[in-house]
Amino acid sequence: MTFAVKSFKFIAGYGGYITSNIVFILCCLPILLLPSKKMRSRAISHLMRVFLHFICYFYLPALGIYKVAEVRGLKEALAQRSVFVSNHSSLLDSVLLLGIIPMSGIVVKSQYAAWLAIGFLIRVFDFVAVKSPSREDTARVVAKAREIVSEGKNMIVFPEGTRSPSKRVMAFYRLAFKLSMESGERIVPAVIFSNKPVFEKGGKRLIPPAGVEFRIEFLPALYPGDFKHADDLSNAAYRAISKRLAVLHEENEKKLEAQGKCRKM
Repeated sequence: MTFAVKSFKFIAGYGGYITSNIVFILCCLPILLLPSKKMRSRAISHLMRVFLHFICYFYLPALGIYKVAEVRGLKEALAQRSVFVSNHSSLLDSVLLLGIIPMSGIVVKSQYAAWLAIGFLIRVFDFVAVKSPSREDTARVVAKAREIVSEGKNMIVFPEGTRSPSKRVMAFYRLAFKLSMESGERIVPAVIFSNKPVFEKGGKRLIPPAGVEFRIEFLPALYPGDFKHADDLSNAAYRAISKRLAVLHEENEKKLEAQGKCRKM
C-alpha cells in the first residue's frame, strides 16, 4: 500500500468517523426537546443505528478499511428482546453490533466517556458506564440495564470486560448473566471474528492491514429458566462462543496455509 493511499484512508476514515460523530450529536439535539422519554429514546436509537450502519457497513468498507463478509443468524437473534453477549477483540466490535441490533443499550467502560459521541450517549441514552468491577458498581449497572430491558430494549454486553489480547476468549464476568436471570430475558451469544488483528488491544496500527474481513455470527439463544445459577448460564455462553471462535480461527489458518502453498507453486 503506497503512502498516498494510506494517507487517504487515514484522513477519509478518521475524518468521516469524527464528522459523523458531530453530525449525529447535532441531529440528536432537536430530539432532546421531545416531551416523552420513550419518544426520545426510540428516535435516538433509530438515528444511531442508521449512522452506525452507514459508517460501519458501507462507508468504511467502501474505503477498503475492512469488509464485513458475513452476518449470520441475525433474523433469529432479533426474534425477541435479548441480552446479547459477544467476544471482544477489536474497538470496532461495539459499533458493529449497535449498527445491526435495533433498540439496544450497551455496557461500556467508563474510560470511553471521554469519546465525543459515547460520552454524549452515556448522558442522554442507554449507554451504561462500568466504573469498577466492585459488587456495588455491578449492582448499579445491573439495575440500570434491567431498567433498559424493561422498556422493551435489547442489551449488549461484552462479558470479558475488555478486549482479549489473543485468539482465546477470556473469562466472563457475571454481569450479563445476572441481568438475564433477574430479568428473565434470554441470552444470545454472538461471535465476532476477523481474519487479521484490527484495532486490537496493544495494537499500534492506525490503519488496519489490507484484506481484513469480519464475520459476525449469532448463535442459538440460551434461556435463563434452563439454568439454576448465573454462573451456569455464563459457562454455557462461554463454551458456545469459544468453541465457534476456535473453529473460525482454525478455518482461517487452513485458508492462509493453502494460499501460502499456492504462492510457492
